Amino acid sequence: MTIDEFSSNCRTIRFPQKTEDYFRLGKMHVTGCDYYVYVDENLNIVNPYTKKDEDKYVIGRLVSTASREDVIEKAYLFILNTAKEVGLFDESVCDPEIAKRQLNYIEQTKIINSAKK
Repeated sequence: MTIDEFSSNCRTIRFPQKTEDYFRLGKMHVTGCDYYVYVDENLNIVNPYTKKDEDKYVIGRLVSTASREDVIEKAYLFILNTAKEVGLFDESVCDPEIAKRQLNYIEQTKIINSAKK
């Protein structure tokens, strides 16, 4: 699954940040949004605040104040890195072509992130 496919299927939790207006007391203004993604032990995206997902064990809580795309990219990398650590990219478990593509994506993002610093 590519990042674009993951982005189209992934649902984020949007939480608006509000600030009180000092000139008109009691009036609230939305100043931005926080975006959350929760990953369970099966590496699925869940919403722990729903009845369906409330009993699932969450291993990753990812937050972004920038944008939805930012938190989705963080979640995608978290899932890929966790799958790599667990051994889901081994040849006996995964198709070598898919594993190669996903591992190349991890390496490219490491290079891009190190260049930003």
